[in-house]
Amino acid sequence: DMPKRKLAPEVENIKKCPNAEFCEILVELSEYERKVAKDRFKANAYSKAEGIISKHPVKLKSGKEALKLEGVGKIIAAKLDEYIETGTLVKLSKIRKPDQVKE
Repeated sequence: DMPKRKLAPEVENIKKCPNAEFCEILVELSEYERKVAKDRFKANAYSKAEGIISKHPVKLKSGKEALKLEGVGKIIAAKLDEYIETGTLVKLSKIRKPDQVKE
């Protein structure tokens, strides 16, 4: 019997990568775009970038660095810069309701 896991398999894999926190944010943004905003294009862009960044062996220090990775565009690079500078994203705080904030 497999033990019950709260996290999706992709989140389990993320934990091992140097850009884990940002990858988790991209997964959350992708889920939001897919389920709430119903924007498959944005959802796929976040998901694709997450897949690429999660395989990157070195911690990204800037959005400019992230742009060098194929599949990471200006919007995601800007989000990485915002995350590095502030430790969060304005978009995330808008998405997360106060009662849904992760512990």
